[in-house]
Amino acid sequence: MRGKLEIKLGGEAYSLWFNNYATIEYTKRILARFDGVTVKEKGKERNLTLIEAVEKLNEENEFILLGEMIWAGICGNKHAKDIPYPLERQKVFELVGVADMETLGEVSKAFFEAMGEGLESEKTTKKKKSKN
Repeated sequence: MRGKLEIKLGGEAYSLWFNNYATIEYTKRILARFDGVTVKEKGKERNLTLIEAVEKLNEENEFILLGEMIWAGICGNKHAKDIPYPLERQKVFELVGVADMETLGEVSKAFFEAMGEGLESEKTTKKKKSKN
């Protein structure tokens, strides 16, 4: 199933599921990190958008962003299956700090695929169909 991934962190296996629950958790956590941070646009102050917050966090430390992805996937799995959290949030960030790059790459790939990256837009799909 799309959006599901099994990873090993610190020698333990964890199930991640990037679903609607995960999307809400990820959004909530990323925006909370930049609560009160504003930008000026057309002379007015506004809060950062999610994309701006993600870009800013990625510039600051991409491993924190990966930790948030993993935590979101753990929450997605937990809420969808109505099971206990397999580990504390703080522990996720400890484990990300020593995780191998291959595992983190798999997380990033699964996360962005589940969020729709790599999917063709409706417009592109229609153009391809009309050419055939």
